[in-house]
Amino acid sequence: MGIFEEIILNILADYMKFTYEIIPPSDILTLGFLQANGSWTGTTGQLQRKEVDMCVTSSAPASSKTPVQDISYPVMYVDSAILIPFPKEKTKWIVTSTFKNNEVWLATRSFFIFMILSAWIILRITISKSDQNSQNTLRFGYFILCPYGHCLKGIH
Repeated sequence: MGIFEEIILNILADYMKFTYEIIPPSDILTLGFLQANGSWTGTTGQLQRKEVDMCVTSSAPASSKTPVQDISYPVMYVDSAILIPFPKEKTKWIVTSTFKNNEVWLATRSFFIFMILSAWIILRITISKSDQNSQNTLRFGYFILCPYGHCLKGIH
């Protein structure tokens, strides 16, 4: 039996006015396993053989043990907890401070101009004279406007 189970057992004994004696199982120190002959080992076996009146445990109930034991509502006990406040944020948002710099705006504009020129050069290299139609122009416009629009949306 663990420390928490013993604390819960002490609280139950105080409120319900009974005394108890802890009897560990003779076979295994767990809740037990169902054997082929239908008997249980561990603390479930103690309950089945009526060696003990109750068992305080922190394990989950199992439907296979319902013929042997009744399960009470869960009882939880918390003795102490450590509470600390969240530390104050010392870092500043990069977005608000970086967009005020002229160098950032210059780099952003240079990047978009470079991207547009690169896309135009790639388009001119890949198409032939007979293949020039509106689909290529539409693809070129989508290639330029879609990423540019998403970046502008993030600036707001």
